[in-house]
Amino acid sequence: MNWLKKIYLKLKERRNRNIKFRREFKERTGVDLNNINTGNNENGAM
Repeated sequence: MNWLKKIYLKLKERRNRNIKFRREFKERTGVDLNNINTGNNENGAM
């Protein structure tokens, strides 16, 4: 069980770092990484 707790804590720490980075990136650049359109390629364009 102890190893599960370590994995959980690592993932939680990583998530918090990513959220902090997105917030700081938006403040610096004005680009919101949560609303990026990746182009879902519905039309099969090549």
